[in-house]
Amino acid sequence: MLRIGLWAAVGVLTATLAGCQGIFAPRERLLQAPWQLDSEEQAALDRVLQAREAKNVDLKAFASRFTRWEYDPIFGPSNAPRFVDEGEIEYVAPDKMVFRILKTHKDGQTVPIEPERAEHWVRDGKSLYYHDHETEKLTELQLPPSWQEKVCNWGPFLLLFETKAERLKELFFIRIVTPPGAEGEIWLEAYPRFEEEACNFKRAELILKTKDMMPSAMQYYAPNGKNRTAYAFDEKSTSVSKKRAAGLAPAHGVRRVVFRRRCAGVNPAARPRRRPLRGS
Repeated sequence: MLRIGLWAAVGVLTATLAGCQGIFAPRERLLQAPWQLDSEEQAALDRVLQAREAKNVDLKAFASRFTRWEYDPIFGPSNAPRFVDEGEIEYVAPDKMVFRILKTHKDGQTVPIEPERAEHWVRDGKSLYYHDHETEKLTELQLPPSWQEKVCNWGPFLLLFETKAERLKELFFIRIVTPPGAEGEIWLEAYPRFEEEACNFKRAELILKTKDMMPSAMQYYAPNGKNRTAYAFDEKSTSVSKKRAAGLAPAHGVRRVVFRRRCAGVNPAARPRRRPLRGS
């Protein structure tokens, strides 16, 4: 389980498909490194990333239920989450994903989430679909051909899905930050290397289980450095429904939109801005 008191912060899921490029494709401006690792620190990091790659070299799918804590010190409590929600995520390599927020915690109970806060995204490799539960409309964001059927940079969520050590180091500045007493865990801190990704999240932290090097929790900061979001994941499973991850039937009609924006919300990591809630 996520130990909230040990986290420095938690905010809004902010991945973008703007980073859907090859490792060596032209990118935006390289950002300044937030730290310099010495030779021992770099060697330790390399051992962790290579161990994770070796243990998960055949990983083709990832599925988990999760609990999500959203902290918003501007519009919510300063030291407590504004929202605590439950959902599920399913990923099929290389680029198919389903993301849902199903329930929320309210007055000490777990209840269905309000329609205006419900989230449901599906990426099928060619388009990304967003199901608006309030209007019961499905929006399709069509991806350019050069972005289809490729491993894409999904902001901090790439830390979950990407297991290749060299690719992670191409995209992020990473270091080990495991606190004392964290038995059976390895904590990693990551900053985006490129300006393009930094417009979606400032930094992220990932907790790996040493027994299988799979993620147990993740948190990331919004670009403002104040809002933060944390996820605690259940035990991983590979029993992902490829049919569900391959598409979403437009039961209520589809409003098609061709995605052109460089730095905008087109997936769970950068969801549409919510209208103010009553009483908030």
